[in-house]
Amino acid sequence: VDFPTLGMPTTITLTERPVWPFSFHTCILSASRDRTAAENFATALERSCEQEKRQHLTLVGPHRDDLCFTIDGKDIRKFGSQGQQRTAALALKLSEIELVRQRIEDHPILLLDDVLSELDSKRQNYLLDLLSDTQNIITCTGLDEFVNHRFHIDELFHVVNGTATKIENLKTLYSTSEK
Repeated sequence: VDFPTLGMPTTITLTERPVWPFSFHTCILSASRDRTAAENFATALERSCEQEKRQHLTLVGPHRDDLCFTIDGKDIRKFGSQGQQRTAALALKLSEIELVRQRIEDHPILLLDDVLSELDSKRQNYLLDLLSDTQNIITCTGLDEFVNHRFHIDELFHVVNGTATKIENLKTLYSTSEK
């Protein structure tokens, strides 16, 4: 699956960092002719069982490994802007959507919360173009990006103080928000 960069002129690299000696990654790498990765993983699970019970958490598994995004070799969490961090997270989400689409041979629904707030207009447009063939539920604080991009909106709801009102046309929304 291609890893979309949302129009960034550079390459985003994703690597996995094992954070536990018995990580899932380590179990796979230490597989040999005599022991499979599954056997290594089962052994790691057995070894950690008592400690997991004492600590009330799971210590072994792929969920414990860390994902690291880098741009030109620099960790985005440490050196990236909020927009770059958001772009990396969205790129991962879009890749996941494509993997699910391939696996289930159907189009999953993508839920995005305030997705455009930390992206510049170029990345906003690039993202909206990428979303054109995916069913989306997007929350946002402003509609200008969608309207200016002529993004197709099937249904629109305006939420004020926990009450959702279906908006039939944008003129209605702008007239009620000015009050």
